Amino acid sequence: PPPPRGGGGGGGGTPNSSHDERASPFSPTLMMPVPTTLDQAMMQAVAAGIDTGISFQVKVMLDVKDAGKIFGQGGSVLRRVQHVSGCTRIHFSPSKPGSDHRTALLQGSAPSIVIGLSMFSLLLCGEVMKTVSSISLLINKKHVGQIIGKAGARINQIRKESGAEILISTDRFLDEDGLSEDNKITVRGPPMAVSKGISRVIYHLQQAVEDAVRYGRAQESYEPPHPSNHQREYQSSR
Repeated sequence: PPPPRGGGGGGGGTPNSSHDERASPFSPTLMMPVPTTLDQAMMQAVAAGIDTGISFQVKVMLDVKDAGKIFGQGGSVLRRVQHVSGCTRIHFSPSKPGSDHRTALLQGSAPSIVIGLSMFSLLLCGEVMKTVSSISLLINKKHVGQIIGKAGARINQIRKESGAEILISTDRFLDEDGLSEDNKITVRGPPMAVSKGISRVIYHLQQAVEDAVRYGRAQESYEPPHPSNHQREYQSSR
């Protein structure tokens, strides 16, 4: 197999320019409308060269009250989000006494996660449709460099293309098992800008997952697909 691209392995800290510097799948000539359905997101992903056969996971950090808006009475709203988005799984962490936040895990193809998170953004705006929405993603520190790009070029491009404010926290958050560290990436702005920003972040994250699978950087985390399932599954949050 070809050797891994880029340099530098291991170690803590936020990854940077050692990551593959592929061109953005969203060039100025490929500026499509924000997808509002799974079919539209699939078409956009295919046009951008995204492998829609890979299934992975993305975590979102939510205030407790915001989690309630998405969960809905008896989980009714959450079930609809999962059905419309095409996510194979959406799971909320248990509420903990004294904690002011909960995490939600979305699993599926990149397009389904994009639609699911866009629906989260709209639900958080509420019926009044607040002019500003905010979604905080928890991304494994190993993959943050893929989103930042060399000298911040990629994250700045995503900000420019989407019109969203995108902040990357230097604080680290342990996952529920306490086994890995995540960085918080917050996408903030008008709902449509947030949806654009989310789609670009998720698709660049997908590239990191593809690289990990293709070049063997995920030997411990990558789980071969079940014989009856042709999707490759990789848990990007581990």
